[in-house]
Amino acid sequence: MDEDAREKMALHRFRVIAPVLETGLSRQELAARRTEILATEFRLPDTPQPRRIARRTLERWVRRYAERGVKGLMPQPRSDRGRCRAIDPQILRRAVELKDEVPERTLDRLALPAGARRGGAAAGRHRARGPVPQAHAAREDGRKAV
Repeated sequence: MDEDAREKMALHRFRVIAPVLETGLSRQELAARRTEILATEFRLPDTPQPRRIARRTLERWVRRYAERGVKGLMPQPRSDRGRCRAIDPQILRRAVELKDEVPERTLDRLALPAGARRGGAAAGRHRARGPVPQAHAAREDGRKAV
């Protein structure tokens, strides 16, 4: 997010919290204004969908404004910008290794081999296909082999 977009967002946030920043409000008036803000849908800059503000978000914006003024309302750049956040790096490395071993593997198949998921075992909605491993084969008496 460039500097202009950050300033635009800070000014939007200020407009949202301005009614509760007025000095000399009684507790009842302050509570009524907070309730009104929380019930109102706001259109964020450059977004088509109006949204409501969560109570904790309102409290955080008011606190940041009190501490740093309008600059405190500017969105902070992500500390993990440019890094993969959805997949654990260890799992991603393992997936690349598995794909390199057998390039025909699809993304769905990468989760099947042991070690491709957290905890080291294939789990979830994927099921192994093919012959049943010996450890899971039924014995002649109907019980599972151990």
